[in-house]
Amino acid sequence: MFSLDSDDSAFRTAEQAYAEHLMAVFETVWDDAINTFELTVEAMSENPSAVHISDSDAATSDTRQRAIK
Repeated sequence: MFSLDSDDSAFRTAEQAYAEHLMAVFETVWDDAINTFELTVEAMSENPSAVHISDSDAATSDTRQRAIK
């Protein structure tokens, strides 16, 4: 079953080699991913006037910062 509207999606295969390949690709991509929230916090600490956060983004950012602490 597959739905683009769902938050979680999955598929099933009986091919172990294919599943292992997909897991390895995911882990590589995940490890190389950039944490944009950490980059934003870093940029704000270096030059607060260079970063603009809208009111809606600010509420989300405040929640995330509390979660990190």
